[in-house]
Amino acid sequence: MTAARTIVVKARLTEAENTILHNKAQSYHGNVSALIRDAILQVNDIRTRRKIEVMTKLMTFYQQFEQRLGWLGGNFNQAVKRANELAMAGQLEQGYFEKEIVPRLDEMKPILQEMKDYLTELSEKTA
Repeated sequence: MTAARTIVVKARLTEAENTILHNKAQSYHGNVSALIRDAILQVNDIRTRRKIEVMTKLMTFYQQFEQRLGWLGGNFNQAVKRANELAMAGQLEQGYFEKEIVPRLDEMKPILQEMKDYLTELSEKTA
């Protein structure tokens, strides 16, 4: 059984703020009290709001960064595939593949892994 709501809270608002409040309450069938109760449960202080803003920015960064990594990986994969095709057709020396492409791959692996680990850590903190 829900406890009776007997406490009344008053607030001073400008006309503009009052209009905004009542407009937002429309999604609560015009019930301003329900809007306020819901808002209190969702965002309880300024720090929480800042955390939400930071998490939103981090997620945007994460999504963009993940897209860039996917693009980089796709392009690199195509280049390696083409170099391998040329090597297999005898149009590119196998030594070039081993001396030029593989070392570049080895240089990129720890960097990409570090970025992946960092993004995973960020996503776990914001979950």
